[in-house]
Amino acid sequence: MARPRKAVAIAAQVLSWSVYVLGMLLLYAVSGGPYAWVDGSDPSLSSAGFQDSGNGRLVGLCVLVALVLLQGVHALLSRRRRARGCCLGAMALACLAWSCWN
Repeated sequence: MARPRKAVAIAAQVLSWSVYVLGMLLLYAVSGGPYAWVDGSDPSLSSAGFQDSGNGRLVGLCVLVALVLLQGVHALLSRRRRARGCCLGAMALACLAWSCWN
């Protein structure tokens, strides 16, 4: 019984940190300066319009909230003090990165 529980716990940890890394990459892409990726995705949108309309900042804020909630839940469900500290550090890093990139 202990082995399946440990395997599920390890899988949950890997999934949580993987989603965090992907979220940080998405936050960087959305918060980046030129928004060049918008120009290639939809011809009716321009990177300048995306930046001026505030959509990039709004999407970045939504990604930040999702990252903070994910790490908050991860910290609350974690039993180890070190894991909780890592989660709090990850939340602080996401907030700092968002404020620097915007």
